[in-house]
Amino acid sequence: MRAARATTSASTADALRVILFAALLAWPGAPRSSFPQPAAVAAAAARPTGAQDPAAASDLVQGEGAGFHWQSPAGLAATARRFAPEVEGILADARGWLGAVGPFEPVRLEWVRDREELAAALQRPVRDWFAAVALPFERRMVIAVQVAGGEDRLRLTLRHEILHLAMADRGPAVWEQLPAWFHEGCAEVFAGDVYLGQLGAPVAWRAFTGELEPLQRFEDGFPASTLGAATGYRLGHEFVSRLQRLFGQRIVPEILAAVESGRSFDGALIDLTGLSLITHETAMRDQLASMSSLAGEIYPQLFLAFALLMIVSLPVVRAARRRKKREFEDRWASDDSRARMHPALESGLWREPQGDSTTSGDEEPDALEGWVEDEW
Repeated sequence: MRAARATTSASTADALRVILFAALLAWPGAPRSSFPQPAAVAAAAARPTGAQDPAAASDLVQGEGAGFHWQSPAGLAATARRFAPEVEGILADARGWLGAVGPFEPVRLEWVRDREELAAALQRPVRDWFAAVALPFERRMVIAVQVAGGEDRLRLTLRHEILHLAMADRGPAVWEQLPAWFHEGCAEVFAGDVYLGQLGAPVAWRAFTGELEPLQRFEDGFPASTLGAATGYRLGHEFVSRLQRLFGQRIVPEILAAVESGRSFDGALIDLTGLSLITHETAMRDQLASMSSLAGEIYPQLFLAFALLMIVSLPVVRAARRRKKREFEDRWASDDSRARMHPALESGLWREPQGDSTTSGDEEPDALEGWVEDEW
């Protein structure tokens, strides 16, 4: 049996910063696991759960809710208390969503301020895109409030990580049979948000060009790079949401029940849907490579390019308008100057003569015409 994998949530602020230089990043090769290796998990399990620096222990406030305990620094105690009823509801929803049946062991929720405190609570370094970490078989979750973002993002992060804790309620045998991308796909669909979705990983375009990594690449974990992880998480979300769209929301607990009975993950898919994992993946990739998916992925970039073009061209347009205004004013001044040089024109007294200016009614007949009349 493989060791349990820790799971993580995203940081909105960090994700937005990554966008600024995302185009300069190369897509990673074989991914390195974003989860601890078995030796690291064993070492972590040997440490006391929630071990704290003794100097900081006096700063901690503790409390409890239905099915969980929480602790936080004094400065975050108000937040921890305010979210306690929501945590209770999310735990119940997550277990129902997964079809987990009690009794359940209580879980521990630790609130910390930032990524530095997150690393201290876990007693190991954390990656730049970690905002929270769930340790399912330690029944423990640590969340960095300042990294997770505002209350809405904090709520989504809680839903994401609590789903991982609830998944552990199905037992180690079920947990270890499920690929990492399926774990994260379930957490994303339950949370209602695509993990690292702010990066807009170009999976549709890469599926269209045939460069999209297979799901197998993310079976045991995710790359260290933020964009590489974003691709794996996006594919997990696409797979799980597609399954539910085609076979209903109950397909997830049915898969878990089949795996719990001894079936492999691929075997459970065949039993319940009639299609293998590779067939589902192929259909998903074809859907991602469709014109509708491409249009949905490219449209924000096109809008951004148009907006940037408008911003860049604004000084040019304004300069052209100023030039035309000056030309009009110069032409107006020139016409006004000519009018002042000819008072009759300015006063409107001069009128253009009517008829032919070379002849008049009083003019004598031509001599030739008189001779012709006399002779003929």
